[in-house]
Amino acid sequence: MEFKKYPHLERLGNDEVKGIEFGECWIFPKLDGANAQLFFKYYEKRNVNDLGFGSRNRDLGGFGGNDNQGMLEKFLHDDIYRIKHIRFFDKYPSHRLYGEWLVPHAFKGYREDAWNRFWIFDVAIRDEDDNEHFLPYNVYEPMLREFNLDYVLPINRVINPDYEVLLKFLDKTTFLCKDDVGPGEGIVIKNYGFYNKFGNQYS
Repeated sequence: MEFKKYPHLERLGNDEVKGIEFGECWIFPKLDGANAQLFFKYYEKRNVNDLGFGSRNRDLGGFGGNDNQGMLEKFLHDDIYRIKHIRFFDKYPSHRLYGEWLVPHAFKGYREDAWNRFWIFDVAIRDEDDNEHFLPYNVYEPMLREFNLDYVLPINRVINPDYEVLLKFLDKTTFLCKDDVGPGEGIVIKNYGFYNKFGNQYS
């Protein structure tokens, strides 16, 4: 597989996500770190499949490439962490993991044990036509749990939430936060059946 840019998060009400609140919506806390991705990549010079790395906007190459705030350093030197992700791709080579490489950014109230870890918030699968689609949380969660990977837990699952309902979730964005720190950065709405008027899927 090759790098694929992650969709830009849009504010509720923007044209790109108009109507996303209609249907089954999973509400997640938004983490404040560095957007990142992992995928299985064939390295021709080495004749091997290994982890491929990306930030939000660019391919980071393999080990020894651009570091993305310590992410590659972690995977290079932590054998247990690297191998469990490779084992995931050994079983699911057509999948791509999108997540947050958690390093201090604007919000610094996360627990000490949460830093410098790849927290997965989306899983995509490539079909026979080389198109990718986001998998629903209840489909990908058992797959990640099987390999003890880190992933973001949802706050709730709701049907057709209105704006007032969504506002109430802002106080529940405490995932990975220290006990004495208030809510985190915000929420993300994921409607896995939603395609916008441009034909793009926004999970």
